[in-house]
Amino acid sequence: MLQDKIGEIVSVEYQKTINESGFSKGTRMDVWVTDIQGRVFDVELPVYTFRSLCAEQSDIILQDGAVKIIINSSAAAKEENEDLRVFMDYMNGEKAEHPFIEEVEAEVTAVKENDVYRAEFFSWNAKAMDLKRAGRKEGFQRGIQQGVQQKALDDISKMAVYLQSQDPALTEDKAREMAERILR
Repeated sequence: MLQDKIGEIVSVEYQKTINESGFSKGTRMDVWVTDIQGRVFDVELPVYTFRSLCAEQSDIILQDGAVKIIINSSAAAKEENEDLRVFMDYMNGEKAEHPFIEEVEAEVTAVKENDVYRAEFFSWNAKAMDLKRAGRKEGFQRGIQQGVQQKALDDISKMAVYLQSQDPALTEDKAREMAERILR
């Protein structure tokens, strides 16, 4: 399907079940698409392409040039396109002698050996670790602050209950008010 261009889509059906024989359970198609030329496509391919678009008006696409392709490499065995299947296997840690994989390996090796890229990677990695450390410290401090605040609220509640037990004429609000003045 990656090689074929689908024209304007006129209908989309999800989880379509086809059972023409009546003898079996049928076949379930993840996505059944019909284009303007009447061609039908069964989209079972575990590859998804995302583009940035407006949440309020989905027909407005952000022209930032960013395209994200998500590949479910665990479905490699179902892939009919050999190039894509071999790449999915490669993503799963399997090596293969294939021109595309050799090209990928060469690019990976070139990037690993490029001192500029390596320096940028280590710099980025160090910054990421610093940010993670700072986030943990901030989270820890917030946790302590929340714990102190919760302890104060608990103490006020306990004091209010005690004050009410000593003077049953006190309302809950008055007892709480007195407890807050005493403890703060």
